[in-house]
Amino acid sequence: MTIERYLIDANTSNLAKFYSDPAHPDPNLQRILLQRTINGGKLVLTGDALGLGVVLYRILPPTVVP
Repeated sequence: MTIERYLIDANTSNLAKFYSDPAHPDPNLQRILLQRTINGGKLVLTGDALGLGVVLYRILPPTVVP
């Protein structure tokens, strides 16, 4: 299963900062693709060292190519 992960905080994936400061990276560059498997009917997302912010996970159906 393919999962897209976006970290949204003051430094990454911050659309307002991107528009106000052209040197700030494009939010689309903050996407990380993860490959995970379902075990026992559960999808477990682990291993991310996160600080303050919000994480958006987008789980892609098998028919969608990232």
